[in-house]
Amino acid sequence: MGSPGSARGDGGSVAFVRDTVDRFLRASYDDVSVDAEGDHVVRRGGASVWIRVMELMDDKTAVFIWSVPVVEPRVDAELTRYLATEGDHLTFGSFELHASPDRVHISHTLLGEFLSREELEVAVDEVLAMTVRYARTIGDRFGGRRAEAGSVPEPRRSTPPAREPEALERLRRKVETYLKESVSSVSADDEGDFMVHGGPVVAWVRVHISEQGRGLVRVFSVTNVGVRVDGELTRYLLETNARLPFGGFRLDEHGLAVIIVHSLLGEYLNRNELHAAILTVTGAAGQFAPEIRARFGGTLFTES
Repeated sequence: MGSPGSARGDGGSVAFVRDTVDRFLRASYDDVSVDAEGDHVVRRGGASVWIRVMELMDDKTAVFIWSVPVVEPRVDAELTRYLATEGDHLTFGSFELHASPDRVHISHTLLGEFLSREELEVAVDEVLAMTVRYARTIGDRFGGRRAEAGSVPEPRRSTPPAREPEALERLRRKVETYLKESVSSVSADDEGDFMVHGGPVVAWVRVHISEQGRGLVRVFSVTNVGVRVDGELTRYLLETNARLPFGGFRLDEHGLAVIIVHSLLGEYLNRNELHAAILTVTGAAGQFAPEIRARFGGTLFTES
């Protein structure tokens, strides 16, 4: 068993992690319920977030956190392009597009085995805040109706003092240690990002500070360059995001490049979660890059 403040680290079952999530949520929030699907629902400030615990491969357990800021917006090339490029402004998580009915999701995934109450609370708070922010923005520009109306929920926790260079350097050293213990080939590029070589796919690991002052670890891979940017591509990326267990695709409009990204909270980072993020990002990059090239032109990043 782990400590009372975290889920166990020995490959605990889905039921164990779900019970842990239930305990953490009820200790942190006043309005917690379980819906007909068995998912936890947290409501605060007029917004709702859903939390689902599911088993992944290799006995890993994922804690999916998502919200629905807008239902039935006007789905066109302008909306999908906005969402595909706006993803870089999210602290973490990705936009997704679901059908029947059309709805926009914001989602983020945590690894269940080493989950702490504090990490879960920060993630839920961030998704709650983004829900209301983007419900306004998307609703005003593209119509639809807000899944939940309300004012932006204020974070329950103070922003950690991560702006100091010393804090960023400590996080960078921790990431470097974890990488050297977990993967066989690690180097640093000219921008100071760590490069992880996994066969033909390269993943970068970037340590930085968010606008809110949080230390973040961003795992990303460039999959395609020179793609044909249109509504079909951006919709494809958003719909594909709904199928990914970790991370999501984004579009770099300036470089005409497709990127897959997953971000982790630095203050709660553990080796297993970082390794799982790298494996998932590189695996998805290798899986989807050829299809993107076949459908939308350009070249694979590894061939550029």
